[in-house]
Amino acid sequence: MWNILGGLMLISLAVFVTGCEYDHPVPEPLPDVVSFSGDIMPYFNASCNFSGCHNTGGEAPDLTADFAYGALMDGNYINLENPEESLLYTKVATGGSMAPYSTPGNTALVLAWIKAGALDN
Repeated sequence: MWNILGGLMLISLAVFVTGCEYDHPVPEPLPDVVSFSGDIMPYFNASCNFSGCHNTGGEAPDLTADFAYGALMDGNYINLENPEESLLYTKVATGGSMAPYSTPGNTALVLAWIKAGALDN
C-alpha cells in the first residue's frame, strides 16, 4: 500500500515540477545615466502621484514634479551610504508596501539612481 501511495506521490510531483513554467520577464536595460527628471519622475507620474496617493495633500512623500526631489531628500527616504537600505527603494522593492505598484524595471531604476548619488538631474 505504501509503495503504491509513494509511487503515485512521486509521479504527481514529477508531473507538477515538469509542468510548471514561468516566463521571467527580461528587464529593459538601464540607461547609462539614470536621470531624476527623465527616468524617476515618469515612474512617479505613472504610478505614485497619478493615483492620488503621493500627490500634494496626499500621503507623504509628495511625489509631484514640484516637490518630489525635496521631499525624498529632506524626508530621509534616500540612503547614499547603503542604497539598498533607502526607504524609497525598500518600499518599491519586493516585499515593500509599494512593491505591488512597481515593476522590476522601476525598482532597478530607483536603485541605480540612488547608487549614482541621487542627483537632481
